Order: sequence, then structure tokens, then C-alpha cells
Amino acid sequence: MTSASTPTLKRPQVWTAAQYVRAIRQEGGGVSAATHLAEVRSPLGLAMRAYVKHFPGNTPRGMFNEVFGYVVMSALGVPQPEVAVMPAPIDVLPAKPWAWAFVSCEPRPTFEGTPKQIYNYLDPQQHAKLVQRLFTCPALPLLIAADQLLKNGDRNIGNLVLTGKSSFVAIDHGEILGGGNWQLGDMWFAQQWAPSKLIENLVPIDSLRPELRSALYVSAQLVADKFFETQNELRVALECGSSVEAAAAMDAVWWRCIPIAEWFRERLKLVA
Repeated sequence: MTSASTPTLKRPQVWTAAQYVRAIRQEGGGVSAATHLAEVRSPLGLAMRAYVKHFPGNTPRGMFNEVFGYVVMSALGVPQPEVAVMPAPIDVLPAKPWAWAFVSCEPRPTFEGTPKQIYNYLDPQQHAKLVQRLFTCPALPLLIAADQLLKNGDRNIGNLVLTGKSSFVAIDHGEILGGGNWQLGDMWFAQQWAPSKLIENLVPIDSLRPELRSALYVSAQLVADKFFETQNELRVALECGSSVEAAAAMDAVWWRCIPIAEWFRERLKLVA
């Protein structure tokens, strides 16, 4: 149940303000950022819809987390949409506290929306359908393991975008590393299990099928191995040589690689 695709390290594109066309609607539910759906144009002039996300002053690491998370997730092989950073559109929000925006393009050619938009998870029948669909996605164990590696305790059904019967892309990495307002000193205290809502909130973790448990454990080993293999490329891509924040975040993730498989073994109650 793990992803078989070959990971390719990617960085967000850098767009100009001219590529923003117009706002479509505000999106609710954001706690640490303000997001709206907008029409944008790609560098090739292609009209697209995208979610444009702005971070306020009380989440100073929000933009950093989005970029860091996207780059590392790409190296680990987690499916993600095309993304970019661009100057914040001042016709939507005041310019001063929102210097830059993070742009997540709607997946093409298929975009269904998030599970939260499609399913009423409070309804028992729809909840069962949601669990059945999500837990048969081949990339789910890889995403759950990658989120644990990056200490993302906020991954939920509102920041996955379904692109097919058993496929999705992951959006929203703003809460990795413990949240959007982490301090450098926090990175030394990052060696603990982060809540994993996709397997701990949707269903009791004890009810997970044996094959999913095994896939999660294998994925934990895979993401640790892939991180070690690509760490030099990641340090260059994330400019760790000139960014104290990026270097500290990379070191924190490096240390999380050591115990991650054992964390999953213990959490899933797998026999050694």
C-alpha cells in the first residue's frame, strides 16, 4: 500500500503579482491562516484556480513551514499539487502583515474537493464510506509516515484533495514542526510522537486492518531512509547554509528519523 512512484525533489515556483487575476471566495475553517480561492495564471498563461493562503503575524513560521514541508514531502514521494509563492494580493487583504502568499493550484485534470467537503463524517454511513475510500488509497501510509517525520499533528480530512477513487494530493503543511510559531529552541524538544488524526481520530487505532498496520510501519522505514538519502540535496534546496531556521528544522527531522519506525511499532502494537 505504499507509493511506488520515484520521488522528485521540487521547490515552489515564484510567481509575480501579475499572475493573480481575481478572488473567487473566502474559505472558512482556517485557524492559523486566511485562505481564499482565486483565479490565477500560470507562467505559461494557463488560467487556473488556486487556493491562496496568507499568514498573520501570530504564525511567523507559517510560510516557512509550507515551503519546507512541500520540498521535503516532494523528496519523500508524497503526492502534492503544483504550488507557488507570490506577493500577497493587496486587493483582498491589507498588504502590510501579509507580504507573501502561498498558492496551491487545484489538481488537474481531476479535482473532487476535500473529504471534508464531500462526506458528512458525522453521519455513520458517510463516515464508513469515507474510511473505506481513504484507507484504500495507496499513498495514505506514506503520507501518515511523512507527517510524523515532520511532526505534523494537524493533518486531517480537510487538507487532502481527492483526485480519483483511490488517489489524493496533500495540501497545507503550515502546522509541521509543532506549529506556525515555533522557536529555534523548540527544535531540540521535537522527539516525540505527534498526533496522527487520520488513524487516531477517524477510527480507533486498534481497529486498523493488519495490512494497513504493516504498510504504515514499512512507510515509516521508507521515509526515514529516503530522508537520509536526499538530505544533502534537501539542505541545498532549502538553503540551510544561509538559513538558521532551515538548518534547525532539517536537524530536527534528521533526529526524528532515528525513532520513527519504533514509534509506529509501539503505537500500532506490532510484534517485534
